Amino acid sequence: MVSSTTSEYLLSKGVSPNYISEIVEAATRVNYAQDADTIHALEGACSMAAENAAGVAGGNFQLFEQFLKRSKAEVFLNTPVTSITPKGHQWIVKSARGSHTYQAVVIAAPFHQTSITVPQSVADQIPPQPYVNLHVTLLSTNASSPSPSYFGLPEGSKVPQMILTSRANARNGGNEPEFNSLSYHGTTRPGEWAVKIFSKKPLSDEWLDGVFPGAVGWVHRKERADDLNAAAHDIIIIIIII
Repeated sequence: MVSSTTSEYLLSKGVSPNYISEIVEAATRVNYAQDADTIHALEGACSMAAENAAGVAGGNFQLFEQFLKRSKAEVFLNTPVTSITPKGHQWIVKSARGSHTYQAVVIAAPFHQTSITVPQSVADQIPPQPYVNLHVTLLSTNASSPSPSYFGLPEGSKVPQMILTSRANARNGGNEPEFNSLSYHGTTRPGEWAVKIFSKKPLSDEWLDGVFPGAVGWVHRKERADDLNAAAHDIIIIIIII
């Protein structure tokens, strides 16, 4: 499933193109800010997980703790790795613990955002792992729903408080959707609602006024890509030795 896109995989299983573009893609765009024809099928399937899915009492992280415990692997936390160098059919890993030789190494980290040194011939084979640029806009409004006119609807039309989007129209030469998702998240006080919008580009005050005419209170904007790229330099580098 990780070797094909969500669209490719579902089409091969007989799922209709309309269902993929109108239902599945709406889910991948709100959950991962990616379209069904770019995100891999495993992640696309995760997007379709039902609400209130089963979990492990105390936290799902225990699954991974048990993987490590039952494998009897040696775990070294907070141990920065500085270089990985080939030596014949083995690899020399240099870290805060010194240098050690292993038969194989798996780098479970965004390599190009780390400071790990490897031979150029190895680095050239590692594809980039770009982060998705995601803009999050939080706002308050006294409008109980978005403006019908923004969506080309007659005045007085009822607009839902959650709207998901698809790129189906854009792929056929139409306009790009201006946001991934728009959702109301309850009231902040009587007559005022909190709204969250995910988009690939920043949303201006003028745009917000068009969707919530004269009804916007406070606005808070955040871009996720910069935060994640900066955080990548501080990620604990996990190296699984085989």
